[in-house]
Amino acid sequence: MADARPCLHMDDQWMWRFFFLDRFENLVVMSTQAYFTRAEAEEAMFLFRDELAALAA
Repeated sequence: MADARPCLHMDDQWMWRFFFLDRFENLVVMSTQAYFTRAEAEEAMFLFRDELAALAA
């Protein structure tokens, strides 16, 4: 998932979710948890990415 691009999306319930797209714009992973603010979603997204990178190393 090293080349996956992080993205944010506001769902139909006005909650933020993060997801990652591969280089072909295919969905790699999407958060199961929704976040109330964009800042919370961004923080969770980057924590997820960093934890996944640590597992892969």
